[in-house]
Amino acid sequence: MFVTLVAADALAFAGTWLMPVLLGALIDGLGLDPAQAGAVGSAELLSMAATALLIAPRVALISRQALAITGAVIVLTGNTASALVDSWQLLLVARAVSGLGSGLLVAACNSTIAALPDPDRVFARLMIAVGVIGACLLALAPLLMLPWGHKAGFAAMALLSVAATVFLIRRPLRARTTAADGNAPAAGHAAVALALLAGVVLGAGAEQSLWAFSERLGLAAGVQPQWIGAVLSLATLAGLAGAALAAGIGTRYGRVPTLVVGLAAVAVMRWTVVQVDSPEGYALSQAAWGFAFFFSLPYLAGTAAVLDRWGRWSTAAVGASTLGYGLGPLLGGKVAAVGGLPALGPAVGMLSVAALLLVIPAARRAAQLENMPARKDTLAEGPHFRE
Repeated sequence: MFVTLVAADALAFAGTWLMPVLLGALIDGLGLDPAQAGAVGSAELLSMAATALLIAPRVALISRQALAITGAVIVLTGNTASALVDSWQLLLVARAVSGLGSGLLVAACNSTIAALPDPDRVFARLMIAVGVIGACLLALAPLLMLPWGHKAGFAAMALLSVAATVFLIRRPLRARTTAADGNAPAAGHAAVALALLAGVVLGAGAEQSLWAFSERLGLAAGVQPQWIGAVLSLATLAGLAGAALAAGIGTRYGRVPTLVVGLAAVAVMRWTVVQVDSPEGYALSQAAWGFAFFFSLPYLAGTAAVLDRWGRWSTAAVGASTLGYGLGPLLGGKVAAVGGLPALGPAVGMLSVAALLLVIPAARRAAQLENMPARKDTLAEGPHFRE
């Protein structure tokens, strides 16, 4: 089943992985300004976020297989349309369609993982596998887009969609449970969970506002255009080392201190990426940023999963993060248009610190729940809610 999770998650986030090079290609190929290019990325991610958030309360009632297959077909439709259209307005619609399918895919993945005994480690392993795919896409996409432009990038994602859809049909996720088991309200730990969701929105917004314009930041630091994809790919591989460290240590040193250290490092490195002014500094800071970010992500996802083993808070967290990712390119484009690229540093720094403060209470509650000997959030017994 793990390979099926990888296929679904990789398809859901392919557009996110390729966003830096796709937005740069759209600026060059269609003559868009940063705000318009950012809106293209936001259309996909906001649609994905809305889908995940709307389906989260009922995700325990729906077949994971139905979610995954439907999502894959919709993503295929959106990617194919994106490769064929020529206007900015139609491209916005096509990316929104793709985002709808991605939202269904991540709902299927996260509700599956939330029911497993050790979600932090599973999330970390998934991020490693999907990150390898993302790094390969980042390395190959610029080679395709240099001669053929942004259409080649969308066409490549359409081909990936075909392969993933066929695989998901042949290797299904487990079916969801019965309606009676899923009727319990998803209100357990609502206060800390909502604070976690708010922190996830802010942190993801900071992340994507910077990631979406990584190509422009690299050019400003003196990196040659043909090497941008390779640098971002290597930074992604460095991120996989961070996820591997998270998978290795789990919560051995405590959920709260581990998460605080990781998110604090993320905040510092996001600010650093904007400050560097040399190709070497850009490459090193991107790698350090990726390492810290990927190290922190499994603990955020695992915290949401522990608060509700049936995947409702976990699915909502995906929607919250994608909402932040969707707003990020638009936010980054506006900040860059008004204050230039250097203005991104203070903006993402403040958002990152606020996100850190908001997620701490949820991490503390999740740690308390994990230490309760009588706690049995199993798929067989149904969800277990506590305030």
